[in-house]
Amino acid sequence: MDLRVDTELLQYISLSRVLTRRVLEFAALEGILDIIDSMGQFTGSQFLTALESKLGYRLSEAPRQRMALVLLDFFCEAGVVELGLTGDYKSIDTRSSIEELEVLSEEQRDGEGLHEEQLEFFTLCIESAPEFLRGGESAYSFSKEHSRVWASFLGNHLFRSLRNILLRLMDVEDRPDYRMLDLCCGPGHGIKDILGWYPQIELVAIDFSSTCNERAINKAGSHRRPALIDHNWRGFGDPLPYGSGSFDAVHFTLADPYIPSELREGFYREVFRVLKPGGVLGTLGWSYPDRERAMITDRWVRQQILAHDFAESVCAGWQGFYGIGDTRSLFSRIGFTECRSFFNEDAILTSALRVLEKAR
Repeated sequence: MDLRVDTELLQYISLSRVLTRRVLEFAALEGILDIIDSMGQFTGSQFLTALESKLGYRLSEAPRQRMALVLLDFFCEAGVVELGLTGDYKSIDTRSSIEELEVLSEEQRDGEGLHEEQLEFFTLCIESAPEFLRGGESAYSFSKEHSRVWASFLGNHLFRSLRNILLRLMDVEDRPDYRMLDLCCGPGHGIKDILGWYPQIELVAIDFSSTCNERAINKAGSHRRPALIDHNWRGFGDPLPYGSGSFDAVHFTLADPYIPSELREGFYREVFRVLKPGGVLGTLGWSYPDRERAMITDRWVRQQILAHDFAESVCAGWQGFYGIGDTRSLFSRIGFTECRSFFNEDAILTSALRVLEKAR
């Protein structure tokens, strides 16, 4: 299996640089960079208090407080602040962080063209951040009103490329008795990709939201062997409506950050249950950058993940990216064996793709 074409394409994208600039411009316009400059040295708690008192942010609720702390971690990666050994933060030079990106304008234009759908979504989210942080409603939810936004974002160039790499890593067998579950299928981009690669398999697709059902059904029915769209699942915390050992593979992409932490292990135990012995789970989703930089080492990848986490925090139900260590421990407790991943092998793919196997 040769993935060089895909990985080389992803290595040269400039999405992270463009997104970094968008978040820094937000922070400048909101006055957050000025606040950091005036504080000099401060703790995380003092940072939150300053945002509340000077900008009117309402950070008593967990989603907004977490969003502000993700921004602080992003500032560390972007060179705005420095985290000391004692846990205090120190302002470095907030303006030079933006000026550094001025020389990347040509690359930024290339990145904007290649990742138009993703940048459009993140821009909308960042534009909604001031109101959300001041107590406003979530900007986007899984409602019919926002179905076009989700369909465009989830079908973007980067995610399409990663889904195709994931499917090849999963070693799916294209035969009529091979059963796959596309879990949290959304608007059906995964359905299209799966049946494009493996037209003979039996594919079942399910989602906790009916928002994008019409789009998913259209994609499911456009193949020689259409996928079955299942509506009998109420979401995380609800048992999957299938018997034990029902599937050879489960395809689960981009929904992990929406699983509440208290339901996460139970959800993956359900996935483990419905897999046959020797079955595989393929996941796509980033992990929160580790402070030790042992697992996610590339500066631009770390900034992209944090900027993404910050931006999508304005969406209803967003819990955030989970840490690599916690995720690996969780899968190990359940009984999964990690058989294929890209950790420390490719900067862009680090923490994004993972294939796990249920013991035979």
